[in-house]
Amino acid sequence: MVEPVADLHPKTIENALRQFVELYGSALVLNTYLKIALLLVSTIAVGLLALNVRNPGQVRQRQAARDPDR
Repeated sequence: MVEPVADLHPKTIENALRQFVELYGSALVLNTYLKIALLLVSTIAVGLLALNVRNPGQVRQRQAARDPDR
């Protein structure tokens, strides 16, 4: 005869919620971290792009001030 196995964790809404958060909570947190990282990398890229656009004009101005023949 097979003995019945006791359910150590009865099925309640609290246990279901805890299992749901354990399963999907880490993915949501990771998604948030990835969004923050993407925002920071995009900000740095835009800043470097702005420096590349602005810098050649300043270099030409310095060369013109140093060497008036150009």
